[in-house]
Amino acid sequence: MEIDLFINRFEGMIEDVINNDTLSQIGEEMKSSIHNRTRLGYGVSSQGSSKATLAPLSPSYILWRSKNKGSMFSLARTSMSHLTLTGQMLSSIVYEIGHNNIILKFNNEFAQNKAQWAHDGANNRPPRPFFFLSDLDIKRVKLLLEEAFDRYLLENFNR
Repeated sequence: MEIDLFINRFEGMIEDVINNDTLSQIGEEMKSSIHNRTRLGYGVSSQGSSKATLAPLSPSYILWRSKNKGSMFSLARTSMSHLTLTGQMLSSIVYEIGHNNIILKFNNEFAQNKAQWAHDGANNRPPRPFFFLSDLDIKRVKLLLEEAFDRYLLENFNR
């Protein structure tokens, strides 16, 4: 039947477009976006929401950081909440490519626990969620997929 041929061809096209190169590009972009956004002091409270300033640091923690500048990451600021005391957690973000998907994660348990600790907060510390894709990140993923489909169509149907 003609519709079955179309469906098979369409499914094959999707497999060709959403390949490891496309997924790697998306993974790199999302990893970089989370890293840079957080380092600049912004988090995302839920998948697809807008970025927002991370909860401020307590005065006592700002004082501690100002006295311990030597042990801090070179880009860390003493009074800014940006989850970058040593830089280790954000530098541990990696992505894994699956079948037509990407998993963002941390490459070690210590960083994963630190991220969970930042996300959850505690009775003396506000939550600082950051490990979600923002509304702009999701738009960027859609754009990257549209560009991949456009390239595929130009390469395969512009003859």
